[in-house]
Amino acid sequence: MRPDGALWFTNSDSQITARYSIGRITTAGAVTSYTANGITNPIGITTGSNGALWFTNSGNSIGQVTTPVTPRIISVNPKSGAVGSTVTITGRNLAGATQVAFNGAPATIVSDTGTKIVVTVPAGATKGHVTVMTRAGTATSNGRFRVT
Repeated sequence: MRPDGALWFTNSDSQITARYSIGRITTAGAVTSYTANGITNPIGITTGSNGALWFTNSGNSIGQVTTPVTPRIISVNPKSGAVGSTVTITGRNLAGATQVAFNGAPATIVSDTGTKIVVTVPAGATKGHVTVMTRAGTATSNGRFRVT
């Protein structure tokens, strides 16, 4: 079971489904099937630190499925600021963030929604990536925040 509360599984019986897939079943019983190029007889599955699912195929290859609950940072604004300044992080699946950090230094979350988190730059922050942790995984900013 993943942190999103769902059970994820591989389906490698092509005789039943006519194609290979990765499936998700929620605690309410809703089933979703993920198929894509690259899913060719999946035999193993695990969660990456960013919340995406990684799988192995029997043909010695790996693939990644980004799920509907995987957190993602789209932007950090402003891109630099002093300790104590306010920063807005926008993205997807950010609601219920358990931690935001600036290059590892935990920040205070002022407010959060599914698409926006407002934080205060923490003491001890240094130049580096911003990370947002949720129950479904961790998102990391593409760019680096600069502490002024």
